[in-house]
Formats: sequence, structure tokens, C-alpha cells
Amino acid sequence: MSGTKGKKVTNVLRLPQSRGSDGHPSETEQRMGQVRQQLWLLQGYSDLMQGLSPRVQHQVLSVLAEKTRELSELLAPFTQEERRNRPDIEHYRQARQRSRQLIADYRSLLGKLHEIVETRPESSA
Repeated sequence: MSGTKGKKVTNVLRLPQSRGSDGHPSETEQRMGQVRQQLWLLQGYSDLMQGLSPRVQHQVLSVLAEKTRELSELLAPFTQEERRNRPDIEHYRQARQRSRQLIADYRSLLGKLHEIVETRPESSA
């Protein structure tokens, strides 16, 4: 029976551990450990689904959904912070409207320029 004991894992990058002033892992470090664990569980469950009956697949999918909810809750503080720093949707709508107006003005002016160039008498050198 051969195991992985003694083998060096080469596809895992060890990140430096940040410790709080009390020597314990920081909240972010703890959260990242939980995220890694949830991702590992999701991968394991998805690997299990191959070759299972539809009934068992349904049960595994239910567990996957629950683990995905837990993962979403773990990541929520990071996505909520990003949303707070993002401009309001109205800002994007106004920018899109300004862009459309500028394109319309450009087309109009370009058309007038073509008319002027076409009606201008040819000058001979």
C-alpha cells in the first residue's frame, strides 16, 4: 500500500501567515482558511457525483448548495465592501447617455463636413 507520506506537494503555494498582535491568526486569515475548506469540500462533492444514481446526485447537489451558501456568507464582507466603493448605477446610465449624445453629434458634424467638402469647388494648382 503506497501513500503520499514523504512526497512533496508541488502544486500548493504556501502563503505567509499573518498573525494578530496576540499571536493568533487574523480574522482575514481565519476567513481564508474557511474559504479554502469550503472550496475543498465543494470540489470533493463534485468529484463524488460521477457515477451516482439520480437520487443520490440530488442529495449531493443539496449539500453542494448549502456549502455554496456558506461560502457566499464567508465572502460577503468582501463583496459588500466592493459594492460600497462602486459608483451608483445612475452614474453609469448618465455616462452611457453622454456617450450616445457625443456619438450622435459626431455623426452629424461628420455628415456636415462631408457635405461641405463635396460642394466645395475643386481648386486647381
